[in-house]
Amino acid sequence: MRSIFFFLLLILFTRAAFGQKSIFLEKSKNGKVKELYNDRQYRFSTKDTSIWSTIESFTDSSLTVKIVYNAGRDSSLLIRHYDNSTDTIVKSRFPVYKTKTIALNYSDITSVKIPVFNNRRWLEPFGYGFLITLMSAVLIPMVAIQDGSEGVVDILKFQAFLMTICAPPVFIGTRNIKYNLEEKWKIKAQ
Repeated sequence: MRSIFFFLLLILFTRAAFGQKSIFLEKSKNGKVKELYNDRQYRFSTKDTSIWSTIESFTDSSLTVKIVYNAGRDSSLLIRHYDNSTDTIVKSRFPVYKTKTIALNYSDITSVKIPVFNNRRWLEPFGYGFLITLMSAVLIPMVAIQDGSEGVVDILKFQAFLMTICAPPVFIGTRNIKYNLEEKWKIKAQ
């Protein structure tokens, strides 16, 4: 009996020690809940800016996000090429990016955009097909000169076929769902 009591007491204290478990959006009308995960990217919009980032940590009144920004200066790289008798110096400049975390109050966030698909790697082949369709438009005048109207019709059929296959997954896969925190939704920590 005593060991069960200590075990339950240990579970109770470890739950309290680790604090809050999750952050979520709650619809004010019917109480519908959408959980926000720490490993996914979200777009947080405030009155003056929007931030595309992951959630680092959160409290009852604010959440902390990590942002990457341009530090305003460049780093220089000096490369020397030695040839038979000449010395060529090439200077390359690369921008310096830094990361920092900022706190956003729940009251300052106006909307949250959540991507429909977290992992979008499956969209790459469809995106390449879409680009091939756009780049094949350059070939239309050349084919018209060489093959006439029959060649142009063939190119247009190819473009229509590729657009039909590639465009819908790209448009559906890059979609974001917007949750308006000023009117319908509110953000809470559990």
